[in-house]
Amino acid sequence: EPEEEVKGGGADKSKAIGKGRDSALDQGWAMVGYPIRLLPRKMDGGITDLERWMARDAIAETIYLFRDSYKVCAARLMGLSFGFPHKHLVMEGIANSIFTLPCMNPSLLWHCSLVYEAFRLDVKSMAPLFALTMQALYKRLGRLDVELLDTAAEWFSLHISNFSYQWLWDKWTGAADQPP
Repeated sequence: EPEEEVKGGGADKSKAIGKGRDSALDQGWAMVGYPIRLLPRKMDGGITDLERWMARDAIAETIYLFRDSYKVCAARLMGLSFGFPHKHLVMEGIANSIFTLPCMNPSLLWHCSLVYEAFRLDVKSMAPLFALTMQALYKRLGRLDVELLDTAAEWFSLHISNFSYQWLWDKWTGAADQPP
């Protein structure tokens, strides 16, 4: 049975919600600010879609409300308590904030400082999550808007320059052989 297309107005949105990964909620609601999922679903650890949505909303609000101080924002993000592991959602939330078009607010430099501070507070959790986020972005390079592609390259460049260019370069040797 094909899913009913969800559009603003007359369609019954309740029929599209909860039909799994390929539901209209996941595909069509990006226009109203539904956040992108970068990291694998298995990282959610069995939380419901509603719990995930509420946590992501709290993370987005925290980034917005504490945009005047990346240090305070990072401390708040790392200190959030939802009753389930959520650091992967923090990294996704930061990435969603970075990739907001037509322009991110605050700046990319602020976001890089936020990630740097989050690393300082919990490097064991955040470093692998950043690497997974970059891998997820790399897999989507062919589908990214040109502006988002530039933003991803800038974000990665700023990040590794702050960490003495330390990266798992051995895992990326095949990337140089890829066509442009």
